[in-house]
Amino acid sequence: MSKNLKFFLSSLLLSFPFWWWVNVFQENLEDFLFWERMASNPELLFAQVLQENELAKLKPIRDHRVPDFETRAEAAISVFAPEGGEDRVLFEKNTEKTLPIASLTKLMTAKVVLNHYDIAESEIAYLLYPLLISSDNEAASALADMVFGKDAFLDFMNLEAKTLDMENTHFFNPTGLDPEPNEAKDKVNYSTAKDLVKLSKDITANHPLIWEITSRQAFEDNLNTNELLEEFPKTIGGKTGFTILAKGCLLLVLKAPNSKGKIISVILGSPDRFRDMREQISWINSAYKW
Repeated sequence: MSKNLKFFLSSLLLSFPFWWWVNVFQENLEDFLFWERMASNPELLFAQVLQENELAKLKPIRDHRVPDFETRAEAAISVFAPEGGEDRVLFEKNTEKTLPIASLTKLMTAKVVLNHYDIAESEIAYLLYPLLISSDNEAASALADMVFGKDAFLDFMNLEAKTLDMENTHFFNPTGLDPEPNEAKDKVNYSTAKDLVKLSKDITANHPLIWEITSRQAFEDNLNTNELLEEFPKTIGGKTGFTILAKGCLLLVLKAPNSKGKIISVILGSPDRFRDMREQISWINSAYKW
């Protein structure tokens, strides 16, 4: 190795600490000058904070590089419900179309029970678990009979719907089953995706026990009918539904990215409720910046 090369390499090595110190000094100087400027011009600091706050209010921000989403479900919605803020509709299709809701009915059944009955009674409390986890129709009928009797119980279900401004919702039974052959075909429980968001928000605010139960994989011999629980670990709660008339129905409440609130998603009239919900949630995660 030549003397010149040795000298060059030695100088380079010796210069590293110097340039590192210069970089650190420069960064600290830039920080100092920035805050000195802000201190002397508080309106600039206020403007920057205001800008950041306004930007936060805009989130989630739609990334239009991601194409619009199309679902096979007859109706669907996903709503971002921030903590202490206004709701944002992230996706919607036929949100005010009245459709059969099958066992999504049981969310209202559980709400009426919790509103009007002391669940310290062991049998009542027990029946809520098969009602909401395995969607047990016998549990739904038993609860209606035990609390008020079927007719009065239905009156309370429809009264609760009116109280929540669920204007396009009506219940004919506490189970969500299609009408029996000897019953009128139009006597099927119906609602809209938009109305079911209202019910979901009320449950979140007043009856979190319902979500706590529906987020469990199992209870004794009752297995949860929601196949997406393991796939979405941020699930707060939800409910499945299926009948011949209603097709596949699914309601899912997830924690929003960065725990900034909740995302409420509803699918009605789906040929494959789990696939359609999976695709809808996946699209939301890619189409919005949080």
